[in-house]
Amino acid sequence: MNKSRIIILTSAHRHPDPRIFYKQAVSLAKHFEVCLYTQSDEKSGKYQNVNITALSASRTLPARIRRVFQLFWVGLTVRGDLVLFHDPELVIPMVIVKVLTDRKIIWDIHEDYGKVAYSRIWIPLGLRNLIACFIRYIEKISAYFFDGFMVVIDSFIKKVGKKPFEVIYNYPRIEGIQLQRRDNKILGLLYVGDITENRGAFRLLKLAIALLNKNCDFKMYLIGPVPHNYIRKRVDDVINKHKLENQVIKLGQLSLQDINKYARRCQFGLIPNIEDERYEESLPTKMFEYMMFGLTVISSRIDRWSKIIEKNNCGFTVDWENISSIADRVINQFETKLFKRFGSNGKKVVKNYYSWEMEEMKLLNFFNSLIGDNYKTNYS
Repeated sequence: MNKSRIIILTSAHRHPDPRIFYKQAVSLAKHFEVCLYTQSDEKSGKYQNVNITALSASRTLPARIRRVFQLFWVGLTVRGDLVLFHDPELVIPMVIVKVLTDRKIIWDIHEDYGKVAYSRIWIPLGLRNLIACFIRYIEKISAYFFDGFMVVIDSFIKKVGKKPFEVIYNYPRIEGIQLQRRDNKILGLLYVGDITENRGAFRLLKLAIALLNKNCDFKMYLIGPVPHNYIRKRVDDVINKHKLENQVIKLGQLSLQDINKYARRCQFGLIPNIEDERYEESLPTKMFEYMMFGLTVISSRIDRWSKIIEKNNCGFTVDWENISSIADRVINQFETKLFKRFGSNGKKVVKNYYSWEMEEMKLLNFFNSLIGDNYKTNYS
């Protein structure tokens, strides 16, 4: 019997995206035929049972607009039982596809895009409020057209009206991750994510300077892209000025398996985001990845995040205005080995409550309910 075909579209995310490819596409490919259209530097082909069509990975605005038109044409012409798309710029094209073809369409809402508009530096200040209002209007209109929605956090449910939805949390996939024995010879700190001002890039560097001034032997690993050239230059200037070249190691974007190799050299995982309203309605995937790796989580004081950290006794929250105090606490926890208790607690709760394997069952059941296949997962 032929499998149902699911078409996944993203104009903004680059392959291999952790949520879109490693979690959603690979999980869905266990029971459906999956075709993913995404930015990629690799050739089109079949990877982990997912059929990937590579689009230009150029970051220019004309290239992004061209990808939107390409994906609109895919939505119109490529045969499939259900279309899953990921980016707000695809909403209007997918509404048109729905009207013209009446095929089943799902939108996976990753963020509060209205709030995100206020923090995008490439959007002129005078236009941000207008664009945010337009995005919220588009979100409301889309609820009348699409067949279902996925959201990454329960507070986004209000965006989808009365249409079918599923909350699919972006927890880490623990299957296939072999945690390596930790090397605790020197103090190690890990940051995973985009290196931007809003996400605390310069807070990280201030902490590195404070540790250096306290004669601490340490390494800080920064894993993730630097989306803006001016940020890259500022980060490099700080590193050079304070002679941090041997302490702060920039590694670029890595797979979870490769991140694991550096996590074993660390005891602490850092979440230094600026305290911003839009983060109150988010759950950083890195927090759960740090817990999976057995790292002590050090986070900004954002209420939703703090509750998880404190409830599970897997780290602590800090006031980033008092960098010297944070450095002292990190050094103390390393010297007294207190980090081991926090790390052990984190690994246990991820395994029992915060793993992608639990979300995968919800994902498959949701798609089955919309497509009508005979396949049904079992929660027991």
